[in-house]
Amino acid sequence: MYPVHSVAVAVCALSIVFTFGSAIAAIAPGQSDDFQGGTTQGWSIGPNSSLPPDVIASGGPGGSVDAYLRLQASGFTGPGGKLVAFNAGSWVGDYLDAGVTAITMQVRNYGTTDVALRLILEGGIVDALASLEAVNVPAGSDWTEVTFSLAAAALGGGDFQSVMGSVTTLNLVHSPAFITARTQTPFVAAVIGVDNITAVPEPQALALTAVGIGALLLRFARRRHC
Repeated sequence: MYPVHSVAVAVCALSIVFTFGSAIAAIAPGQSDDFQGGTTQGWSIGPNSSLPPDVIASGGPGGSVDAYLRLQASGFTGPGGKLVAFNAGSWVGDYLDAGVTAITMQVRNYGTTDVALRLILEGGIVDALASLEAVNVPAGSDWTEVTFSLAAAALGGGDFQSVMGSVTTLNLVHSPAFITARTQTPFVAAVIGVDNITAVPEPQALALTAVGIGALLLRFARRRHC
């Protein structure tokens, strides 16, 4: 067993590495928005909406102490009438280099209207990709985990390499029809809960992370005994 001090130092070192990497590329395999801190973690729908995203402190998929993000749309023409949310913070960067192959999240439909969710990834030189197939969330459904593949075959619109190599905004929208811009989404009256938005790494990325952690632990253990 490694000394506690060595493990602590290794964890600290890894935190610095991932923090530095995030500052450069932002997106990181395994990152997750769970909203337990009480903030929207960068998810927004713009400054003019009458129904901005908000965090509900309890009732998430984990139960009474689990917070989640609530997204609402009025269905009326004008700001707040469309079900959209976007993040131009921690979800930007080079998805290809990070090895992120999918995004999972848990979703609950609190409304009386079925919702068809898609991801739109903006990036490159004024370009965008979007989910070819929508994820349907029936009205009144309970919490369920959904997966959005980021494989080239699952996305349409712009140039795959250009967009995925330089994502500037990640959008979550309702649209039964295929679209490549959140401005194209239809007006809909809806209320959904979203939680545990997670970047799924490819197996190679997981293996490299495990090897890296093992190497750091071994290195610090050896220094400890020098």
